[in-house]
Amino acid sequence: RLVAFGAYGAWVAVNGSNGYDASGIADSLEERLSKMNSEGKAIRSVSLSLCHAQGYWILDDDGSQWDNLGANVQHELRDSSKSALQVAEGEDGTWSIVWEDTWVKSKGVSG
Repeated sequence: RLVAFGAYGAWVAVNGSNGYDASGIADSLEERLSKMNSEGKAIRSVSLSLCHAQGYWILDDDGSQWDNLGANVQHELRDSSKSALQVAEGEDGTWSIVWEDTWVKSKGVSG
């Protein structure tokens, strides 16, 4: 259903609504994926950082969680009253966040 690739060869693949396989991801993401699987809850989206080792963002039936992302993208996620639909962080540290009705990006991202 979805796949994400991250820094240093990390990857995660989600099969169906909550099956998954992964390598090189943060322990906290592994725990979250396992929890969704064991509780039968849906994993909606996952992004892995291409810039920061073991950086990730996940959206699932329990909400969202992130860790090890750049300071600016974490600030945007933390301080928003909205729930992000997608987050991306590139190799050079540029990032973008998609909300339901808009998006925000770092300097250096065109659009």
